[in-house]
Amino acid sequence: MIKSYFINLDKDRDRLSFMLERFGALGLAVERVPAVDGRGMPLNEIHAFNKSRGAEGDPWLVGQIGCFMSHFAIWEKIAAGGHAFSAIFEDDVHVSDAIKSLLNNEERIPIDADIVRMECSTNRLLLEKNAFPIADDLYLHRLRSTSWCAGAYIVSRECVRRLISSEKSLHKPVDSFLFCYEQSIIARSLITYQCVPALAIQDKFSDKSKKNLNFSSNIETDLEYKRGRLIFLLSTLNFKSIFGYIVRNLRGFRRVPFRRN
Repeated sequence: MIKSYFINLDKDRDRLSFMLERFGALGLAVERVPAVDGRGMPLNEIHAFNKSRGAEGDPWLVGQIGCFMSHFAIWEKIAAGGHAFSAIFEDDVHVSDAIKSLLNNEERIPIDADIVRMECSTNRLLLEKNAFPIADDLYLHRLRSTSWCAGAYIVSRECVRRLISSEKSLHKPVDSFLFCYEQSIIARSLITYQCVPALAIQDKFSDKSKKNLNFSSNIETDLEYKRGRLIFLLSTLNFKSIFGYIVRNLRGFRRVPFRRN
């Protein structure tokens, strides 16, 4: 069984209960790791963080800092542990019943995988046609394009050792750092696979007609997330990007749906 962790702020007892109850119902063990609240960091620490990453003129949002540091803390635990692969969850995700098929079958993960994304992405993805079967109607495809969201993924021990030893100047907000080919040298160096269909979805992106908990990220607020995405989109929005969007659709970029059961 793949070792699983989830990030949770000390004050978020409802989310803690939600995660423990959901994983307990699936018969899966999961370990809580306290999240870092960037909004509670002293100003001198925020300044030092931005300075060490060359971001003084374009500082990270405090929520982005807390989110990154929370994931980083789990990477350090994984790097020091004895598991070849481990799973990381944020505490605002819904997971499919079928996630058991993946977490209980580590041997099905491709040997070259650095990361396996279990979550839906908010954008269309380019996936290799060749697939690794995990269970009935559940496959892993090599990911060949930028993706977004870092609420549920499996990562190899060797990968996290590379992540935590990377130069701080290469650090980006966590989903950009891991998955954005345009912004992150690290993302371009990783071998990433995508679960198809996806086995997790953040509550804020889930079907509003289904049971919804009105959770949003408490480490990085919705406003901060949207602002970061807007800045990225505006920085890339031009004729070339519009033409690229058309080409991507013709090449077969597609959305990956969430498998609820």
